[in-house]
Amino acid sequence: MHKLDRITINPEMMNGQPCIRDTRLTVKRVLEALAVYPDWDELMEEYPGLERDDIRQALELAAHSLDDEVIRLGLRESQSITRSRNTVLDGTTLKRCWMGCGSYS
Repeated sequence: MHKLDRITINPEMMNGQPCIRDTRLTVKRVLEALAVYPDWDELMEEYPGLERDDIRQALELAAHSLDDEVIRLGLRESQSITRSRNTVLDGTTLKRCWMGCGSYS
């Protein structure tokens, strides 16, 4: 998987949820909107500024969040936050482990 440079996480914005390019538009909202606007052109009309690569990376993050693997994000090396009990951000990676696996590494 390539680097998700359009997905940003800021603990001070939108409660640290993954967002599109430092905006207040969350990846979750993009995915929910895709259910209403499955045509990407219609979705981009509804959300001006949203681009095809934003949608593509939102879908890629969602798909890979179902896997137990490391996801490369466009984070600065100095960022380090914990998102939830089973998702940890450190440096430039997101490591996700299913509940009960016992380890984040």
